[in-house]
Amino acid sequence: MIGFDGPSYWVFGMTNKNLLDEISDKVASLLPKAEALGSEMKDELNAKIQNAIKSSLESLDIVTREEFNAQASMLARAEARVADLEARVTELTSKET
Repeated sequence: MIGFDGPSYWVFGMTNKNLLDEISDKVASLLPKAEALGSEMKDELNAKIQNAIKSSLESLDIVTREEFNAQASMLARAEARVADLEARVTELTSKET
């Protein structure tokens, strides 16, 4: 997980499905005797864990890596444009005097 210098945005480097699978597998492995459950019961438990995690994550300000990269790229272009415009203003101002 990589943080962003924004208010409360977090970027996940893996897809949501992989993230949910990884977290639910880790939680399920912490439960006592999870291996002793039948595969149907274990699958049901994993599904419930994934649903709980998914609903919790939906309440957070989370963006995908692709969304983060797109916004970072747009910000870099905007900053470059502002720098160009500032240089142009300085140039025009110096010509006036």
